[in-house]
Amino acid sequence: MDFHSLETGIFEQLNQIIEDKEKLGEKVTEEKITEMIEEMCSPELINELSEPIYDSLISQAPIMYEEHRLEQLEFEARLQMKWLNAFYGLKSVITISEEIGMGLIDEYLEDKQRKDGRYFVPIEYDIAFKLQGKAVVVSKEILMLLQAGYADAAISRWRTLHEISVILGLITASLKNNKDTAKKIAIRFYNRSIVEEFKIVKNQNSKTEKKSEEYFNLKTKVEEIKREYGKKFIYEDYEWARPALINIKGKIYFSHLEEKNGNTHLTSYYKMANNQIHSTSFGLYESFGDIYDSDIGVVFGPSNYGLSIPGQLTIISMIQCTSALLNVETTLDKIMLISVLKKFLDNYSNVFDDIQTNIEKEEEDIRKTQKNFDQ
Repeated sequence: MDFHSLETGIFEQLNQIIEDKEKLGEKVTEEKITEMIEEMCSPELINELSEPIYDSLISQAPIMYEEHRLEQLEFEARLQMKWLNAFYGLKSVITISEEIGMGLIDEYLEDKQRKDGRYFVPIEYDIAFKLQGKAVVVSKEILMLLQAGYADAAISRWRTLHEISVILGLITASLKNNKDTAKKIAIRFYNRSIVEEFKIVKNQNSKTEKKSEEYFNLKTKVEEIKREYGKKFIYEDYEWARPALINIKGKIYFSHLEEKNGNTHLTSYYKMANNQIHSTSFGLYESFGDIYDSDIGVVFGPSNYGLSIPGQLTIISMIQCTSALLNVETTLDKIMLISVLKKFLDNYSNVFDDIQTNIEKEEEDIRKTQKNFDQ
């Protein structure tokens, strides 16, 4: 897209007008030229000139869309050829985890039906099942991003999966060891969602004179929560986890949840993902998908490079979520399923690494060939 053609045309037209006036013996002063420029660059004229350009682009929109769609499909086909074996492993882990999650729900509900035909599920189990289900959904989203070549977006989404894994691990560990603590955590976790909802509604209502009914209903609930748990519960994001972290004296951070859950080995990747989410300078200059020096050039699209780390992390966290649920009430079958999932992790971590290494070698060979050709 040429950003100077219109401007050049306007000034060519202006020069022609000046030449014509001078040929007629008319003196064109600097003030007159300035006046003419202001008139030609007025908002009204710019709006008038931009209209046909806009109409032209709109008429070309279907063609542009189809061209880029076909380019993306061709790219994804090439990417699949390189990464397909790794995708087989990741998809298998997601599908197995989904089936395990549904099976555990069915197993739990077997003797929970009431006389009215409805089921009663304690909040601690309800949240645990929902978190594992959410982990499956997020893992599917990550797989789609990897298949499309968006490694940075994939690890950004993995950040959510890691948070799910840590929170689910905290609840399931309590379910296994102390059901009273698990219930307290679950209730507090749910009440925290009410606080977060009120913050959103409060912000929306700050722009209007009359508060909504929803605002007042939530405000009443939040005031009740504050009376029960104190101010810290309202203003600190992870105060809901206090029953599981009674030894922490001050403010609870997510890192405390990671430590309690034994998940600190993934903390560096979690921080790395934060940089991709929040558009930090580090995230800008350290793109997973850039095989070249990120200090040079600008990336405008997907890449078939950099999928290894987000792919492996997704397998790890999805297995952690499913294993945590299986470990609540262990049987020989459940222990065996955990072992099967670990085998997927051991095997497909190497598969992801090998593919990435091969891409790096191919790129190095291309560079050497190009260097020899240039010489």
